[in-house]
Amino acid sequence: MSALYTKLQTTLKQTSSLIDVSELHGFFTGLLCFKDEIKLADWAFQLGEETEPSEETQQAILVFQKLLDAIEKQLKSVEFEFSLLLPSDEIPLKQRLQALQDWCQGFLYGVGLSKSRNDRFNIIEQEFINDVATFSHRLLNDCIETDDNETAYIELVEYLRAGVFNLYEEKFSN
Repeated sequence: MSALYTKLQTTLKQTSSLIDVSELHGFFTGLLCFKDEIKLADWAFQLGEETEPSEETQQAILVFQKLLDAIEKQLKSVEFEFSLLLPSDEIPLKQRLQALQDWCQGFLYGVGLSKSRNDRFNIIEQEFINDVATFSHRLLNDCIETDDNETAYIELVEYLRAGVFNLYEEKFSN
């Protein structure tokens, strides 16, 4: 995932966006879990340009539309191919936790834009979203590189991955 992460991060930096690729991936995932149809206008503003997009931003839109399509394909896969777009394991734990925290914030933002004020979450959705909200601001507290913290990081990523699958499945069971 490292090469893809790096390539997409570079593409995103060529725009005037203020977010990183993990946050954008989380945002796309949140949209996909709750919104039936996603249009360019639902997410292109994340690339930071409100007026006529530059050539770099136009290219980034094409790249990130492909990412959105790939995430949706992964979520629909019966082989559970979906994974969070995060830095590789060679990156220090603190940086990976920051990216995971960014992913969680993006996910919550995508969920927030997908649901109207009158929509209610079911109990499973609410529980998972509460967990993501906690992770979105508490992951970097006293971060020390230890085997236990590394294991906890791996378990947390897997918990989020499984939770996303559950949410996506819920969308179609209602």
